[in-house]
Amino acid sequence: MKTKEAIQEAEEHIRKLVRELPDEKRLLFFQQAEKNLKDPDTYATLNFLLVAGLHHFYLGQWGRGSINLFIHLCGGCCFLICWASGYWNRVTDRDQHG
Repeated sequence: MKTKEAIQEAEEHIRKLVRELPDEKRLLFFQQAEKNLKDPDTYATLNFLLVAGLHHFYLGQWGRGSINLFIHLCGGCCFLICWASGYWNRVTDRDQHG
């Protein structure tokens, strides 16, 4: 993992290179960079409130997002099946009555 200083040096190097670009290429660079930037608040909301892995889709990681969503849905289905079949009631009754 890079140190904070190494990251700052790399960022400054990129800034210097961008400043040296001709105006047309600099404009193209900033347009491309703006298109690739993601809002951290949206990411945090998707990550913490909607736990189903939707933040991976937001970042463009379709494979990882699909896997997380599939696992989340399977867990939800298992829960609903156990709840609908009365499994939880049988387990609690057995634990309460010895």
